[in-house]
Amino acid sequence: APASNIAGAIGAPASNIASILSTIEDKAAA
Repeated sequence: APASNIAGAIGAPASNIASILSTIEDKAAA
């Protein structure tokens, strides 16, 4: 469980960053 909590704490921001980057790419391509 602790390891899973750590992975979740790291994974959520990483996925937020990925969606922000893809949004930026979409705007740049537009």
